Amino acid sequence: MGLAKYLAIVDVDVFKDDILLKAQNIVKNYRANIMLRAKHLKGKYFYEYAIALRDITLSHGVSFIVNERFDIAMAVKADGVHLPSNALDVSVVKQICKDMLIGYSAHSKEDVFEAFNKGADYVTLSPIFPTKSHEDAKPLGLDYLKDVVKSSKKPIFALGGITKENAKDVLETGVYGIASIRFFL
Repeated sequence: MGLAKYLAIVDVDVFKDDILLKAQNIVKNYRANIMLRAKHLKGKYFYEYAIALRDITLSHGVSFIVNERFDIAMAVKADGVHLPSNALDVSVVKQICKDMLIGYSAHSKEDVFEAFNKGADYVTLSPIFPTKSHEDAKPLGLDYLKDVVKSSKKPIFALGGITKENAKDVLETGVYGIASIRFFL
């Protein structure tokens, strides 16, 4: 399975209740790939969510990506692992997870190309707009996004503050797709 236009970040801290039902609805309504993000869960509970979400993605034919925890990604046979900027280096994870998509959280044009040079298959570039997840981060804006996208042949997902109202403008930059938590809720 490959990358879809939409990458729904299922963050257990934000989704809270009915995570699996919400994820199932996202997959049905958007044909979105699912990324599980659970910064505060211990391994056992992270794994249980990963197994359940993997089943959902397999039954709908969309990719499943695990945020940071490549051990769990391997255990559930996920399609990919996404690395935050403070995680293990992309090149190291690429050697361990040879058959998986490797994504990276970039926050500048330089981050994007460094990640691609180290073997990332795609990146999320953020924040494009002001966002609740990172209130003190300076938004990059659509012009910046367009410039970075124009300079790359690999998939870049826009992330941060994307709403139903501004999604069309984001997609018109030529970006590969939209990654979001709240967009899908």
